Amino acid sequence: MSHQTYNSSNWRCYICGKKSRQDWKACPARMVNARNVEVVVLHTVLNRILTSEYFLELLNKVQERFKDQEQLITQVKNTQAAIAKAEPAINNLLDALETQGIGSASVRLKEREAEKATLLAKLQELENKRTARELKVSKGRSSWSLRSGRAG
Repeated sequence: MSHQTYNSSNWRCYICGKKSRQDWKACPARMVNARNVEVVVLHTVLNRILTSEYFLELLNKVQERFKDQEQLITQVKNTQAAIAKAEPAINNLLDALETQGIGSASVRLKEREAEKATLLAKLQELENKRTARELKVSKGRSSWSLRSGRAG
């Protein structure tokens, strides 16, 4: 099925793929109003596939997969420890630059600061994952969300 605009007008339609690839006589099927097809498909998806029961089942599966947070907590602790280790190293390099003006220390300082920025970004990502795993949606709230999505 191909999407086309008929006679350069605003009437959008779908036609058999054979007609668009070969010839209009290749298929006896008629053109179908695109708006009608799209409304039927959307209605079917929303009312037969994306039901509140399906949504709750999917939500339960996702929450079940996220139940074990031990690995995530370990990653957060390791990242925090790495940040705590990087901060004194940065301070030591700053002290060396201020007192001795060593040029090689400035290169190392930039590397350490970049390392710290990377670790902070990783920590933020892990915290976001932990927050997402703690998300709870009640049955009533999910039904309301689905109904409001259908109305819009």
